[in-house]
Amino acid sequence: MPYTRLLSMIPIACLCSHALRASTVELTNIHTFSAPFEPYLGDVAINDNGDIAGSSGNALTNTPVAGFVIPANGGPPVQITYPGAEYTYVNGINNQGTVVGFAFTGTSIVGFTENGGAFTPVNTGSPFTYPEGINNHG
Repeated sequence: MPYTRLLSMIPIACLCSHALRASTVELTNIHTFSAPFEPYLGDVAINDNGDIAGSSGNALTNTPVAGFVIPANGGPPVQITYPGAEYTYVNGINNQGTVVGFAFTGTSIVGFTENGGAFTPVNTGSPFTYPEGINNHG
């Protein structure tokens, strides 16, 4: 089985290993999932509602990388693609469903938040911005 396929089948509990640093961790409803759009699975985050956000694709094989959200309610995965970007990476989601990530536009790296299809750039004054997470206050 190719390495990228193995990554796409790792239980979400392993992908969120930072939670294991806590003194007590309760894991419920653990399940596996495959990358929804391409065989490569990048960063993955999960909010308290059970919504899963991450990135899939493979830049090494010219498969466009896009973000995604898998709703906890069982709805179909939603692809997140920053307007005009060659690659879009999603690496966080808060309880309101706002995702955070960054996109490669060909000349810069743009940080952004997205909710309901509306993108908001994260302006740090730098042409290279990599937001890593988002809290429930945005």
